[in-house]
Amino acid sequence: MIFILMLIAASTALWPPAQADWPVGKLMKLAVVLEPRSNKQGIAEDFDAVVRITSVDKVGLDPAISFTRGISLQVSTIDGIPVSPVFPPAGSPPTPPITDTTYLMKVGHEKPMLVKLKENPRTIFPGAGRYRVRAIVSVFDWRHKPVRYEQFTSPSVIIDVSNS
Repeated sequence: MIFILMLIAASTALWPPAQADWPVGKLMKLAVVLEPRSNKQGIAEDFDAVVRITSVDKVGLDPAISFTRGISLQVSTIDGIPVSPVFPPAGSPPTPPITDTTYLMKVGHEKPMLVKLKENPRTIFPGAGRYRVRAIVSVFDWRHKPVRYEQFTSPSVIIDVSNS
């Protein structure tokens, strides 16, 4: 059982959350969509994708949000078994707290945040095969006591990885 929990933790690579700002007493509601350039991926080609983040309410998000800084990818087999990449991605340090929230990027339904990913597939996939991939966006608001944390997951997309 412990091995399975370690495998799940490794496959989701819990990176530092990104800073966010949302009104007190309201739940943050983000819609996250992972949009890969293609559903066919060569292990030797960069994994190009966009993470589209929208919100019903206008919220502020750290403009430095990126892969391993607020965004992680959850990869599993078609049957839903979590897998780990060939090489773990290098982590990013958290950005310093933004004390003036006007510097956070305002995200709404009409103005989505588009985060471009261009990653080495060996830091995402274990090798050739067919995988389900989800983007996980982790955010926090440090200005409230206790600090508020939220996590949002995209629907899964299927990626076919080849050895080429």
